[in-house]
Amino acid sequence: MPSRKISDVTTLKKMTLHEARLCCIPIRHDGDVLGHLVPIGPWIIDDWDVIGQISQWRAQAMRMFLTQFESTPEKTTAYLTNRSVGDDDRILFMIEVEGEFLGHVGLASIAQTTAELDNLMRGMSGGSPELMEASERTTVEWAFTALNLESLYLRILSYNFMAKTIHERLGFVTTQRLPLRREEMPDSTILVECEASEATVSYTLDVMVLERAAFLAD
Repeated sequence: MPSRKISDVTTLKKMTLHEARLCCIPIRHDGDVLGHLVPIGPWIIDDWDVIGQISQWRAQAMRMFLTQFESTPEKTTAYLTNRSVGDDDRILFMIEVEGEFLGHVGLASIAQTTAELDNLMRGMSGGSPELMEASERTTVEWAFTALNLESLYLRILSYNFMAKTIHERLGFVTTQRLPLRREEMPDSTILVECEASEATVSYTLDVMVLERAAFLAD
């Protein structure tokens, strides 16, 4: 039987877009609502406009990912179908402001006590300057309260300074700096964790952790 946490997540992912908007999570900052987190589900697979947006966003931010390839709507559809929608331990929220999707943020590897903060991305300008930090804070708060997780972690390339600054302001602390080896594949480039002696790039994959007690005490 799936855990209560997974059941909560899969329920959100079974909704239509209309239902998802009715159950969306307000993104709050200093008492103001800046936008909403809309959980994606099968509705997104047939929305080629949104898929095209997400594909373009990924292309623009490709160097911030461990796997780097030519982003296309077809590859984005496959990823959303198999991972964001298909994986029971994963959820992706679209960041919506006044009816327009400006980015996304999610959780992956959701377990009994922890999960990975994943896919924080601003794809388009608009909304408040505080939108992305507030979106991450809202996601973190939801994970700690609605899912009752005890900790969150994330993995980020060390040169992604802008995102790291947001994470640090929310209380995430770097606990590991993992060496990487760059591997060229026929249709992609992959950065692989390795021993320090095998590293072929100067940057690292940094692991950052946030405990619920520290977040809620802030």
